[in-house]
Amino acid sequence: MQKKRNIKKSRIDIEKARARRKLTAISVLSVVVLAVLALCFLLMAPMFNIKNIVCEGNDKISYDTIVDASQIKTGGNIFLTNLSSPKKNVESLEYVEDCQVSRVFPDTVKFTITERQPAAYFSVGDFLTVTDTNGRVVDTVTNNDDVYQITSSKIKEEIVEPTGSPEPEEDNTKTEDDSIWGYDDDGDPIYKVNGGHYEFDNDGNRYFVDDSPTSSPAAENSEEPTELESGNNFDELNRTSNGEIIYNAPIIYGVGITKYQVGHRIQSNDEDKLDNVIEAVKSLSKAGLLERTTKIDVNNINDVKFWVEDRLEVWFGTFDNFDYKVKFVTSVIDSNLSKYEESILDFRDSKLYVRSIETGEPKVLEVSPEPNSDEEDSKSSARPKASPIPTDDEDDEGLADDEEQDEENPTSTPKNDNSKNESKHTPTPKTQRN
Repeated sequence: MQKKRNIKKSRIDIEKARARRKLTAISVLSVVVLAVLALCFLLMAPMFNIKNIVCEGNDKISYDTIVDASQIKTGGNIFLTNLSSPKKNVESLEYVEDCQVSRVFPDTVKFTITERQPAAYFSVGDFLTVTDTNGRVVDTVTNNDDVYQITSSKIKEEIVEPTGSPEPEEDNTKTEDDSIWGYDDDGDPIYKVNGGHYEFDNDGNRYFVDDSPTSSPAAENSEEPTELESGNNFDELNRTSNGEIIYNAPIIYGVGITKYQVGHRIQSNDEDKLDNVIEAVKSLSKAGLLERTTKIDVNNINDVKFWVEDRLEVWFGTFDNFDYKVKFVTSVIDSNLSKYEESILDFRDSKLYVRSIETGEPKVLEVSPEPNSDEEDSKSSARPKASPIPTDDEDDEGLADDEEQDEENPTSTPKNDNSKNESKHTPTPKTQRN
């Protein structure tokens, strides 16, 4: 009896197992069928056909150029479209640095473009070649008129005063209340002048203030300046008369370019110098000074110079510590110098000297990083700091006088007393006025 019961129970268990397996098979089959149907729907439904191709980040490259290079056509299924080939095709364009391609469901393909930014003009014989910060060529300028206009645009005829108006002739007549508006370079008082008066900024630089009720940058009945005449603030909309874009980029001289091809890295007969120049361009870009730089001269690698806004001539000597020096010089320009000052910034030594362009003599400002025991910390946290007038070489005659005075006055203050030395051999500093 017990045996029959066991046999019956076993048969029931077997039937249940078969039912479970059958149910599982049906479930799996249903899922597969649904998946196939869903796939067929995705691949065949018109709603997933590509209707839109969107491009972002393209300023210099036209939409049609990108779409044509990608070879993507509207009407194709968005899932069946391979995106790797279009990415490579678009990245082969001369102005494209990077391209990302993505699907935007249900019917759009999006290209996100990172364009190569023109960073420098390299002088090559009688024409110019334009590169990005990596030295890859993005354009060439061969037309003589374009080369002339681009080169001329980097040089300003004169520094524009704050009001934009020409400085009027002085009127020697005093104001009604006999007040003094300012002082000239000799310390003499300046009174009212035709159309306005003079004031001084925090650096002691004199500038003209237009007192007319409706002062404006341009005189009455004068023509508006053209893009090439209006200063050195160029953007991508500025062009030569032939339509060539004038970029906010310096012209570099003295590299010795031997090969240049759009889309490829520029080549030189001195690759070490070229590498240093490219790194220098990157440093200027990181410091925010590249677009303000108009010219870089590397004819002599031991006498590297560059010009900021065509009014500040910067001497670095060599490429050593270029990145650090650029950051420090940028801080000095923005914090210590007038926006209209014309000077030489001599950073060939461990200190930065501000010199006169006319004479090369140091002005009243010398700046140097704050001392720090940790050299790296010093470089990262250095701030410009005013100090007394620097001298390049000791005056031999002055030293001889000091020695004679020490012999006559053995109890006098030692020669390292800077205040007495300066009072004897150095004129009393006064604020530099331009």
